[in-house]
Amino acid sequence: MLGQIWDLWGIQIQRTAATRLFMVGVGNHERFYDWAAYTNRYKMPASTNSNGNFWYSYNYGNVHWISLSSEHDLSEGSEQMLFLEKDLAA
Repeated sequence: MLGQIWDLWGIQIQRTAATRLFMVGVGNHERFYDWAAYTNRYKMPASTNSNGNFWYSYNYGNVHWISLSSEHDLSEGSEQMLFLEKDLAA
């Protein structure tokens, strides 16, 4: 059943996602389903020290974008916070 929900979502956004930059980030719905459908459908850019699909950064035009996960630890010293600090310092 879970796969059908994600397939339906893909069908619904296909026209838009096929013609525009389409980046994704994780939230509580992806966590609820143990990340499986999300990690098997989307591949975001893996930045240095990033966690691939869960948090990452990239440049598009003259803008530097950072995507963080609301479902992973962001406290001081956490893997995600260390990635953010290094990314912003660069």
